[in-house]
Amino acid sequence: MAVPDSRPDAQRTAAHLTLALVGYFTLVTAVITLSPFDFSPRRFHLHVRFVPSDILANIALFLPLGFLGRGLAGSAARGGRVVLLAAVCSLLIETAQIFIRSRYVSPVDVLSNTCGAWLGVGLRDWLERWSRWHPRLVGRIGLDVPLVGLLYLLVPQLWLSSVGMIEDTHRSVTTLLLGAAGSLVLVALHRHRWLLRGGPAPDEHRFESSTLRRFLPVFALYLTLASLWPPVRAVESWHGAWGFANRLNGAAVADVLILLEQVGGFTLLGYAMAEWRGRRELTLAADLPRVVACALVLSSSLELAQGGLSGPGASALRALLSTVGTAYGAAVYHLARAHVRALRAGDAAAVGEAA
Repeated sequence: MAVPDSRPDAQRTAAHLTLALVGYFTLVTAVITLSPFDFSPRRFHLHVRFVPSDILANIALFLPLGFLGRGLAGSAARGGRVVLLAAVCSLLIETAQIFIRSRYVSPVDVLSNTCGAWLGVGLRDWLERWSRWHPRLVGRIGLDVPLVGLLYLLVPQLWLSSVGMIEDTHRSVTTLLLGAAGSLVLVALHRHRWLLRGGPAPDEHRFESSTLRRFLPVFALYLTLASLWPPVRAVESWHGAWGFANRLNGAAVADVLILLEQVGGFTLLGYAMAEWRGRRELTLAADLPRVVACALVLSSSLELAQGGLSGPGASALRALLSTVGTAYGAAVYHLARAHVRALRAGDAAAVGEAA
């Protein structure tokens, strides 16, 4: 969110963190819109359909991109460039969908995606203006609290889980679990904000550790169920493959979304694990081996269980992608922590100059 002033170090760390989040959102958006990657020449069809649920979904998909992208634009005039860039990206996606059999091209999608980015930019600008009147409050609930990064990563994860409900309504169970995990973080941040109003800031490490202690069990249950979905399947002799039993360009949309949801879930897990160990003040290089090792054990265990159930079976590549997602989540946390340190160093310098 808003950086309190123009401190060069804080601006640099905020840009690095925002770029990492924008990259993650962009990847998720591309996979969702281009699944199942079944590209082939076909006759061009243009559809103009106004389906309220599709319009709202497309707006929600691009709103975070506009919000985060606005943070990378310096002046207010550059907010228009963010919207234009989002419109170009949406147009490129729609063009690519010409060659996907299960997709259709619609100018309504381009318009709704662009509106989503515009709303995201507008929301960011409103928060920037509001922060001038509440600088202390906004600073404490913005990106300078590392736990907020978890909420940013939860947004596309909730989107993926919700999209999965279209194919299978029973997946509402996993969506509710994920929503419950996110609610625990929101409630803790809200409570922390009100505590800050009454006096000096409490120990944030203790606040975040207690929140993660409640968040992780619920999220672990969600991740297990989502990765092994559907959980109630016939038991078969163990089977698996190094890659995927169904290649991505031959898999159903639901298969691709389940894979992306699992990798995204491990990205969240990596962020939470790195934050859990944040009090040790480890560098990313020192933190990464333990986080990756834990992720490899968990992802391998899930694949071993997957191999004993009916369906495509275990996949070494899926376990590897999940582990890579965990490493990325840990890296995002360390970027968030670097931003916190830059902001607080600037605050200390400002106090010293005032004195």
